[in-house]
Parts: sequence; structure tokens; C-alpha cells
Amino acid sequence: MIREAQRSELPAILELWLESTTWGHPFIKANYWRECIPLVRDAYLANAQNWVWEEDSKLLGFVSIMEGRFLAAMFVAPKAVRRGIGKALMQYVQQRHPHLMLEVYQKINRR
Repeated sequence: MIREAQRSELPAILELWLESTTWGHPFIKANYWRECIPLVRDAYLANAQNWVWEEDSKLLGFVSIMEGRFLAAMFVAPKAVRRGIGKALMQYVQQRHPHLMLEVYQKINRR
């Protein structure tokens, strides 16, 4: 189920981000991502519209939109990849924000 995230869930969203981004970017050292936690928490998540995918009271994915047009983050828990969660989150925000922009790393590999 997709729903708007609550501020009280930001720590859980940040944990999901760290797990997913470390798993999804094996070409970047994990320590780099841990050093990015304050930036992600304070500059991105705190200032974005965030929606989560929740199943059985567990967050399995999230998407963040900044300034109504920039896709700042979209992550799915590694244990939940290939289940259509990312696609559903993307479709959900595209319905609300039809002119989105995003940036990705060139080296991202599909798993």
C-alpha cells in the first residue's frame, strides 16, 4: 500500500535508504553512504514530499519528490526488489507530478 510518509517515520526511511543504496551501488564504498546520512536526512528527506510502500507494518520502499518536480529518491528494500514496488511508486508520483526530473549514476547495474 502506498501512503504519505509521516515525519516520525523518517528514521525508518533513512535506514531503508542506507540498506538499499549500499546494496544498489556496490561500486561505491559503504562508508561513503554512511557519511551521507546527515545530508540525506536533513537536506533531502526533511524537505521532500515522501511516500512509502508498506506491507504488514513494514516499509519496503519509498519515493521522495522535491520542489514538486525533482525525483530526489526512490528506493526499495533489497528483499522486495522485482515485485513491482518501484514501478508502483513511480506511477503514483507521476500521476501527481507529471513533469519529473531525476539523476542517476551511470554505473548502476540491475540485479
